[in-house]
Amino acid sequence: MTDDRESDLVMLQELLDEEQITDREREAFRSMLDNLDKWHALTDAQRRWARMVHDRFRPAYQNLVSEGKVPRGREVPEPKALQHKPRKPPGRE
Repeated sequence: MTDDRESDLVMLQELLDEEQITDREREAFRSMLDNLDKWHALTDAQRRWARMVHDRFRPAYQNLVSEGKVPRGREVPEPKALQHKPRKPPGRE
């Protein structure tokens, strides 16, 4: 399988799993998924429309750090040079 075909299969399956798509969209995506056995991949117009609908429901990225899914690294002590910060710039009193 090519990368385009694999990504098309995944995207169409995610769209069919989505509860908020219309019946018309569900029918069209089901037909596209069933016909991928005959075709090599979706046409550019089909892929563009499917991505547009897909982007309505799935974020383009996930911020794993903000969601707390990435473990923090080990804590390191503050370097000595940063521990004693001057209160005023040098030369000022």
